[in-house]
Parts: sequence; C-alpha cells; structure tokens
Amino acid sequence: IRDQTRSRGLGDVYKRQEVDLILTSGETVRRDRPQLTIRDPKLLAGREQPQRLIISRHADSLPVDAPLLCDEWRQRTLIRGGDLRGILQEMAQHFAVNSVMVEAGGNLVAALLEQGLVDEMVVYLAPIACGTAQRAIAGLGTAGMALEQVEWLHLDPDLRCRAVLSRAEHVI
Repeated sequence: IRDQTRSRGLGDVYKRQEVDLILTSGETVRRDRPQLTIRDPKLLAGREQPQRLIISRHADSLPVDAPLLCDEWRQRTLIRGGDLRGILQEMAQHFAVNSVMVEAGGNLVAALLEQGLVDEMVVYLAPIACGTAQRAIAGLGTAGMALEQVEWLHLDPDLRCRAVLSRAEHVI
C-alpha cells in the first residue's frame, strides 16, 4: 500500500489499529518515508500506536529525518537486522507482539513468505499504472502459493483481496 495513491482503499487500510506491530524494510523507509501510524483519533482512542519495526542490514543509511525516527512516536520504532524468525520471536517475547502487519516492498514480503512467516495476505489493487522492474513479491519466481478463504471487496475504485495462505505443500 502506498500512501501517495490516496485512494479509497487506503481508507480501509487494513486496520492498523488491530495489530501490535507494523513491519517495514529499510528500503521502504528510504524510498517512501512512511509514518505507519493510526491517524484517526477515534481509532486510536484507548490504545497506543503500534510498535514499528524496520528490518535493515544497513541501519546507518536510514535517513535521520525519516518520520519513523523523528516523530512523536519514535520511541515505538525499533530497528533490527538478521534472522526474521528470530526477530519476530523477540518481538513476541519482549514486546508482547501477537499480530504483525507488513507494509513493505517485494523483497521483504518474499522473504517472509519463503520462511513461512505469513498467515494471511491483504492486497490492494488500484486503477493506477506504475512501472518498475521489481515484482510485487520478489523471489518467488514462477511458483505460486495456494490461497484459501479468499475474500474480494470492491472499494470504488480499488479492489481488496484478503486470503489465508494454505499450509499445504502444493503450489498453484
């Protein structure tokens, strides 16, 4: 999801208020400068902003003026590099994280999928033409991952697909 699209689907923005942690990559922080916050005061009532976690092997190259590092919730932003499974286990054990939302690019998404660390996917399709050489989910090649309990929601003009990843060994 990219904030610059400002589409109706972003009003849906898959419920940041329902998660304990929002996970992103250093590359996303450098390129998009996300805030990763609950912006609607009504949705924030009675809770704290979610923890924010930046995965980066090059933390020293993160922009010091990135919103995640200098806003009023900067103390809720963590930076880690290394083993994703270990990092998520640390978040669960030391920060009481039970639910994670990923707002990142294809490389981190692919790494999480390949390591079996994703239970559910929510993908937004907007009627906008954007082009780069990078895939939405890098690294999966031509192999697919089976999805179950697929739900489609029309968010004029966007489309949201929400699905649970199959734990079966077969691919589509």
